Amino acid sequence: RLFWQWTHDYAHTFTAGAGGTVSTTGGWYKAGSTVTVTASATETGSFFSHWTGDVPAGQAGQATLVFDSDQPRSLAAVFGHTLHVTPTGGGAFDGSDWDNAFSNLQAAVDYRGGIGTIRMKEGLYPLTATVTIEDMRMIVELAATEISIANKSRGGPPRFELHPRAAQQDQ
Repeated sequence: RLFWQWTHDYAHTFTAGAGGTVSTTGGWYKAGSTVTVTASATETGSFFSHWTGDVPAGQAGQATLVFDSDQPRSLAAVFGHTLHVTPTGGGAFDGSDWDNAFSNLQAAVDYRGGIGTIRMKEGLYPLTATVTIEDMRMIVELAATEISIANKSRGGPPRFELHPRAAQQDQ
């Protein structure tokens, strides 16, 4: 007599975006087994934002996923960044902290796909074109007060637009 014993295994793949890592890249898991994967930020100023792909229900915003292996899954961890901008910038001009702040708001918005927080010091920021800020939080520090600029759009991702001031005519 010949007996075949079949098992169901599912392939899971896990990847990390810029600024972080995952605890495992995946592999084959037996059906019903518990799978755990953790996303961790690895760069100064970066933080875990969310998972994309075949994310188990209700877990997209959790750095550690725990789920039963019930289907193949491909997941990617997305990381955001806290960036700093001052009117004059400084140091390495990479936005990593106040001493190395960007001097250009557009540079902060464009950094690594624009997910995260932009912290701005009080001052004048000349604009030569419209700056559109999506999927980011802006914090403006005015003297000792901190103000968070809220999104007023209905539905969809947060969206802010800053427009250059019209040139004033001399009278």
